Amino acid sequence: MLKNSIIAVAAVVALGTTSALAANSSVTTNATGQIKVQAQVSSSCNAADVPVNFGSKTSSSILGATVDTNIIVVCDPGTEFAVALPLNGNASGSQRRMKAQSSADYLAYDLCVDTGCVTKFDTAIVNGATVLGQAGSATPGGSGTANIPLHAEVPAAQAKPIPANYFDDVTISIGY
Repeated sequence: MLKNSIIAVAAVVALGTTSALAANSSVTTNATGQIKVQAQVSSSCNAADVPVNFGSKTSSSILGATVDTNIIVVCDPGTEFAVALPLNGNASGSQRRMKAQSSADYLAYDLCVDTGCVTKFDTAIVNGATVLGQAGSATPGGSGTANIPLHAEVPAAQAKPIPANYFDDVTISIGY
């Protein structure tokens, strides 16, 4: 009974609305407009911290020491990116160096894209493009994670370092 009453009321309201529009002779056309719906989804990328630890070695055995790891870059799927490892204040020219914790001594090292350090890692991003660097693209529809090989090496062609703890901080810059 209640269902039939609701239907009857709805029919009367609809009929009344239609009759009101028809009775008003000034309403001859209908106007239309649009609702524009939009969204912008921007790309984003980040990198996880990467430990590079040559371990505890003697001043002779540290020369020529190597470490292999990966830079893990996470971008939105389909995002093209370039990774750079800029030089910092410990560098001398284009040579990366770790500084001794308690003295002004340094230990040179290289960060490379290949074993043997034939190609050193990029040091700059210029206008979003890499210079001598490593670029990639997160897989469209995939996880958006890319593992970029990183080979670190202490060049053997340098003076034996004094015994100390050596440190350096390298920023991972991602252009996308």
